[in-house]
Amino acid sequence: MTLTSPQITEFFGPFLAYANIIEKSFLFGRFPLYWDNSKKRIVLHFSFVRNFTFLTNLGTGLLTYFIPCCILILQYKLKLFPFLRINIPRHVFSFYVVVLALVMGLLAMFLSIIGVWRSYTRKEIERSFLLFQRQFQVCPKKENGADISARIYMAANILLKLYVKLPLILTALCIPFNMDPMFYVITEMRVSPRSLGAVLVRSVLFVLSATELCRVAAFIICLTGFVLNLGRREMIMWTTIAGRNNPEGYHLYRCISILYTFRRRGTTLVLSFILMVGFFLQVN
Repeated sequence: MTLTSPQITEFFGPFLAYANIIEKSFLFGRFPLYWDNSKKRIVLHFSFVRNFTFLTNLGTGLLTYFIPCCILILQYKLKLFPFLRINIPRHVFSFYVVVLALVMGLLAMFLSIIGVWRSYTRKEIERSFLLFQRQFQVCPKKENGADISARIYMAANILLKLYVKLPLILTALCIPFNMDPMFYVITEMRVSPRSLGAVLVRSVLFVLSATELCRVAAFIICLTGFVLNLGRREMIMWTTIAGRNNPEGYHLYRCISILYTFRRRGTTLVLSFILMVGFFLQVN
C-alpha cells in the first residue's frame, strides 16, 4: 500500500514537529531516537560519530551538574564530606531535591520507552499505522477526525518552539541567582564565581547540561501527543465505521477489536509505571 503525505502527516504529526524543530536546532543535534526521513519513521539507532553532540551534552551534565548536585545534597543533610567548606542555603537544597526528583522521573520514563521500543512500541506503531491507512481510505475527511490531528500538531509545534529555547531561558533564570551547582564548585576552588570568565563558563555548562533534559521532556511530550492523536482518531473512525452495515465495516470492526485486545497488556504496564512515577514525584 502506497504511503501518502496526508497519512504520514496526520499519523506522525508530533514526531514531524519534533524533527523539524528539535532535531534541526544547533543546541540539540542528533539523538539515538530520531525521525528518519527516508523511512518516514522514528528510528532507534546509536552511532558514536552521529551522536557526538548528544554524548558531549550528556557527559557535561553528568560531570558538572548531576554529580555535584548529589554531593551538595548529601553534604547538606549528612555532612559526608568534612573537607568541603560548602554550605548551601536551605532554599537551594530544596530546589536541588525537586530538580533531581524530576530528572530521575523523566529518565525513568524515557529509559522504559527505550527498553520496549524495539520489542513492543515499534511493532505496535506499524500495526496501528496499517489500520489507520485502512480507516483513512473508507472514512470521508469530515468524519475521520483530521481536525484533531491538526490541533495536536499545532500544539506540539508551540510547545517544542518553547522547549528549544528552554535551556537558554533556564540559564538566564538560574545563573544570576546562583542556583547552579557550579557556583559552589567554583567557590570551593577559591575562585570568584561572579567574575566574567566564571559566569561564562557556568552559563555554557548549564546550557549544555539542560539541553538533553529538555530534549527528553520534549520527546515525551511528542510521544504523549502521538498517543492522544492515535487514540482519538481511532475512536472517531471506529464510531463512523461501526455504524455501517456492510462487509468492510464489519471487517474493520474486527481488526480494531483484535488490536485493542493486543494492546491491553502493554497499556496496563505503561499506566502502572506512570502511576508509580507520579506517586514518587508527589511524595518528593
